[in-house]
Amino acid sequence: MTEKELHGPEKSKSGPIVLATDGSASALAATIRAINHAKREGKMVHVITVSGPSPLVGVEKMAEDYAVGRTCKVDGVWFAENYAGELDVQIIVVRRDGPIAGVIVGYATEVGTDLIAMGSSNLRGIAGFMLGDVSEAVLRLSGCTVWAVKPTREEMERVVQKVKNYIKPIKPEKSVDLIPDKKLWKIGMIMFTLYVVAYAVFTVVGTFMRDILAMRVFGLNLAILSGMGIIIAAIVIALAYNWYAGTRAVLA
Repeated sequence: MTEKELHGPEKSKSGPIVLATDGSASALAATIRAINHAKREGKMVHVITVSGPSPLVGVEKMAEDYAVGRTCKVDGVWFAENYAGELDVQIIVVRRDGPIAGVIVGYATEVGTDLIAMGSSNLRGIAGFMLGDVSEAVLRLSGCTVWAVKPTREEMERVVQKVKNYIKPIKPEKSVDLIPDKKLWKIGMIMFTLYVVAYAVFTVVGTFMRDILAMRVFGLNLAILSGMGIIIAAIVIALAYNWYAGTRAVLA
């Protein structure tokens, strides 16, 4: 049996369905069954998640992973909200602290439900002896019907598919264009290249052809004139580039 219907004394059928979830595989499968049932019956679903000082919570979830072979780990409330929205079923989310089984049963009594739906790991052997099953504890304490769902492989495949459908794809961020104006960048590179070539020529001539730079032109040493020319050329290139960049910005 993949679902156990554990019956207690019958109560009013007008109350909401209480769905206890912890995000485990069996709880997600129970979520689908509970919301489907609520859709058919026209009922509201109260989704309750419990966290508290119980020392078995962490171990229970580890044992649950082992027992059902969990293939996804998601927020149970998030999953319930999405699936209920898909079927247009109204839900209320309740978060409580305390002993898990006691809090679930207490809330079910508080709202007057006739059905509690939850996952069941159906633990056996040593794990079952040491931990027991929260759903079994809820049955012992509750006076209403309890559904303890242990999912089949097909149900788990459906759960995984639902999770994938609900996760919104992350849109890739637009990469920052480090060179927004390609034409301006090309002009700048041309100017820079011309300056580097001129400076390289000046350096080579000054190193290997000193006699040329020792010549005098208009009474001035050619080396001094060349150096001043290099400096003036750098200033002119910078001013020309800034002027051109300004005209490009205005046109944009």
